Amino acid sequence: MRPYFERMMLLVFFAMIANCTSHVIRAYNPTNEKDKKNFGLVAFGFYVYNPEMNGPFGIGKLLSKDSGTVYTYLTSDSIKFSEVILKDGKGNVVTANPYPMEAPTIMEKVGSTQYYEGKKGYIEPFYLLLSVDPKKEYLISRVTYTYQINCGQNCQRTIVRDFPLDSNQSFKSFPIRAKAGEITFGGIIMAKVIRTTKENPYGLIDDAAGITELFSGNKVAIVFEPGEGYIKSMDSNFLRKVFYNDISIDKVDKKNAEKLFYEKLSKAYPDGFWKKLAETKQQAFSK
Repeated sequence: MRPYFERMMLLVFFAMIANCTSHVIRAYNPTNEKDKKNFGLVAFGFYVYNPEMNGPFGIGKLLSKDSGTVYTYLTSDSIKFSEVILKDGKGNVVTANPYPMEAPTIMEKVGSTQYYEGKKGYIEPFYLLLSVDPKKEYLISRVTYTYQINCGQNCQRTIVRDFPLDSNQSFKSFPIRAKAGEITFGGIIMAKVIRTTKENPYGLIDDAAGITELFSGNKVAIVFEPGEGYIKSMDSNFLRKVFYNDISIDKVDKKNAEKLFYEKLSKAYPDGFWKKLAETKQQAFSK
């Protein structure tokens, strides 16, 4: 019953925020020295890339020479996290539990902006994860994205792709660790859709399969890769504008993405410890 209840609470929560008021889901702000030692913030940019999917709902070949489809319009619920509970002697993840379990809490409303606060905050196009204990480790356990297809005249159908991830592989690709009282920027991460075997328990039926693949029963799965390489190779400049606020290939590096993140956090948070720290880091970039 509990998973069902939690899903219903999330549906209610996001139904509440689907109106004309803008909403910011911020990470919990430390309020004293003890808090600063027990909390840390991790941030990273994220997009999904399916090299086999081409069509009018993606960047495809209609807008550029790039093949495949990139999905960037994700929501605060597009990524699920887990806390690492147990690793074996070789450092492999054996047990991981969902994190966080609770939905964001409604906080103050400033003008037309309603603020929420929780262990997982979100600022477009970055995700924030608040570590309750900087000594613990976390991983991405699930990736979900959607797209629409035409199903007839004046008809569109939403396709949901909800990928479970192998905890050990996810952790090795992108281990999430926080530093006490600090903001750790993890760069830009690409979740790449790759073909896999029909025996893979973490795979989904291929939604871009050709005739041969369709009858083979093979699946597709998600793997993580550094996102900057593909962004640099793109003919289109839209991802460069999203994550670096610049169309120049020369600006595609972790430093410029981190600088933009601090700028966005400073504007999105009205006050608090993370805002002040982001402003300090932002000033350091200007020197």
